Amino acid sequence: MRQFLCFGLIIATLIESAASFALDVVKLPQTQSELDVRFNYKNELLERALTLTVEEYGEFEIQMIGTPMMRNRAQAALHTGTLINVYFSPASENLNKNTIPIKIPIRRGILSYRLLLIHQADIPLFAKVKTAEDLKKLTAGLQNEWITTAIMADAGFKIRRAQTYDGLFLMLENRRFHYIPRGIHEIYDELAVRKAVAPDVVVEPNLALYMIMPTYTYVSPAEPRLARRLEAGLTKMVENGDLEALFNRHYADDIAKAKLSGRTIIEINNPSFNDYSLLKNKKLWFTPAP
Repeated sequence: MRQFLCFGLIIATLIESAASFALDVVKLPQTQSELDVRFNYKNELLERALTLTVEEYGEFEIQMIGTPMMRNRAQAALHTGTLINVYFSPASENLNKNTIPIKIPIRRGILSYRLLLIHQADIPLFAKVKTAEDLKKLTAGLQNEWITTAIMADAGFKIRRAQTYDGLFLMLENRRFHYIPRGIHEIYDELAVRKAVAPDVVVEPNLALYMIMPTYTYVSPAEPRLARRLEAGLTKMVENGDLEALFNRHYADDIAKAKLSGRTIIEINNPSFNDYSLLKNKKLWFTPAP
């Protein structure tokens, strides 16, 4: 009897060990545009978080599915975990409820700070904007399913909605609206790669928006082990300084260009953000120089 018990324990240990070192396959949605460089940072961060946990969890593979996904479709796919099992998104009540959220701001909250893309002919018009009420007289161009779109619409801003990411920039070039608010880490790259198709679009020189909006990692509820692994890896990145180093390497130049201290900052409330306890951990957040 004792021999059978020992044999059973050995088999159980081997099964547990094999499970611990199973190959983790991370499935991500494809970018919405060939000109979309926003995923470069996310992919590098993901690979680093997984690499830091190889000793505990084993090897991994990252797959990009062939079809781009708008937010609503991505959320539905994430729920089952069949097409994708990891999704990076600004904080979302729906995702918080229906997935496994990892509430570590992967971009240290930099998306909270927005600059405005405008048509260069409208520079004098924006020179008169000093307050949120002034800006509400003008029309923002935003993609239909963006969280920012709902927040700004609820706050009383005029919105013109676009179905596609690339379409926004062409619409602004043709003056279909007045401005596109973009993160300071996004705006310069987006402008540079579109100079040929939107030569008259520029960064507005005097204004910035502040709308608190961390980007979290959301994992399919079908993948709790993967969620634990990613949370462990991201936590290590915060503690050993890897997250801040990656952030600075990708975004320090953009932050310097933005010159936030010299801009009039218009604040917009984000009612969907309620993780205020996280603000106490300064390692998690980007703070502009005074």
